[in-house]
Amino acid sequence: MGVPLVGCASHRLNLAVQADMEEICQATAKTPLRPVIRQDTRWPSTFSMLKLYFELLEHLDMNDDTRVEYLPPPAANRRLRALLKELKLKKVESVAKALEGAEVTLLDVRVWFDGLVTIKPQYERYIGKSPLPDRPQPDFEAACVRVLGGDTGRLKRAERAAVEPFRHRQAEAAGEA
Repeated sequence: MGVPLVGCASHRLNLAVQADMEEICQATAKTPLRPVIRQDTRWPSTFSMLKLYFELLEHLDMNDDTRVEYLPPPAANRRLRALLKELKLKKVESVAKALEGAEVTLLDVRVWFDGLVTIKPQYERYIGKSPLPDRPQPDFEAACVRVLGGDTGRLKRAERAAVEPFRHRQAEAAGEA
């Protein structure tokens, strides 16, 4: 078809968050109880599961030894609670939800991802501007962001080549009208 492939922004954000949440996975592995089904492809299910866990924890009798043995130790609960209260995770969650919007452009995604990289530098590997081997067509993606931002004068040679086929189609359509 000849159309450049743009990587899925939601998938890249999920990869970044999954790498970041290894500590949570270790803490939640200490209990077989799971009030929300965990889906590895969508990290917000883990976030929801932990929120619900703490809501349920308030109603448990901590003197009942048969239940307490299945719960994470108090130190793990403190770490999990601190992580849930962390403002950075809430920002990541809001970006993940915003990516599902119908009117989202590559320019929006780039602005949101740059903001996340600012507060979580470890995400650079997954959602940063630098081209990665597993990111399809980074020049096309970067060119789209520049064009949508009205910054066509700063297109690099590879970026210009990536969007060149689309420029000709636009010029031909304008000539026919």
